[in-house]
Amino acid sequence: MVTEQEARDMKTAIESFMNKDLETIKNQTDANKAIALTWFNGLRIDIQTATTREQALVNYNAIELLLKTETEQFRLVILIEKKEEANEKYRELKRIG
Repeated sequence: MVTEQEARDMKTAIESFMNKDLETIKNQTDANKAIALTWFNGLRIDIQTATTREQALVNYNAIELLLKTETEQFRLVILIEKKEEANEKYRELKRIG
């Protein structure tokens, strides 16, 4: 039979192990996102410097094409974020004419 103290010790050990696992997973996820962002930046799709609607639309369409073929999870996350950014830039340029 397990004593109350042993049960508490086991619970503490399990929680500690889980927290370390979660931290490791978070660190790995952050690293993978950074790698994916570096990959995207290497594509030279510069969303924020678009000065015309046409440029913004080209950026948006390029990202759309990449989304259709990309399979790597973290690259997809970055592409989805950048697609929203490109759409916002297009709308901004459309508003100001």
